[in-house]
Amino acid sequence: MFVEGWTPSERQPLPALHGRFLAGLGDLVVSAPGSVALSRKPLDVACHPPLPERLRLYIFNCTDHPSERKAGDYRIQLRLPGQQHRQRGKLQMDSDCMVLLAGYVAEFDVFVLWDANAHAEFPYSKGIQVAAPTVHEAAIRGHSEQRRDVRGSGYSERVLAIRADRMVDGLRRREELTRLSLLGTEPQAHHVYVRLSDNRHRRRSDISRCHWSEGDPCAARPVSSRTRRGCRCIVR
Repeated sequence: MFVEGWTPSERQPLPALHGRFLAGLGDLVVSAPGSVALSRKPLDVACHPPLPERLRLYIFNCTDHPSERKAGDYRIQLRLPGQQHRQRGKLQMDSDCMVLLAGYVAEFDVFVLWDANAHAEFPYSKGIQVAAPTVHEAAIRGHSEQRRDVRGSGYSERVLAIRADRMVDGLRRREELTRLSLLGTEPQAHHVYVRLSDNRHRRRSDISRCHWSEGDPCAARPVSSRTRRGCRCIVR
């Protein structure tokens, strides 16, 4: 479909998607999957600590398109190998592994991680969105989060976007968010700084911040220093 002024997102073959994900894990992968495993979905990966012992990855190209309900949003289309039209699909949700529902935005080298438990069963070619600012912020700062209502369920999930070089920290954060959602607990509030119109600063608590690591230099520096470094923490 051609739309004037629209440039389609890049799409990668499944082995390339898996390979980019594994590259982000580095030495934490116990053994590299073979070419056959890389061409199949899902991909099971054995990992060293601090990651879970087993990961199960369902990954899709995450692209933008002018037909989205909100212009600029990125989305994945949930279709599993062998799934037929009008047939419902199911993720293999085993208790001994961490299941990841992911999309890859190739042009920004960003992975989007949805809550797999919120999408464990789905109709053919179901679309799942993430806001464009969430992807863009992750590309610039390494990490971003957003709250997203799952249609028809009344459930509000936390969507995580991470740049490939922050993969390990991002997976640990995804594990935390999923665990808290299963317990019905909100993520712990964090302090972020926002600039007021009169150039004063105030601190307020919110569940979103530009970096999640307590040891991150951005969070430790005074506001004036962080501002000079170009950090504009966003309150959602």
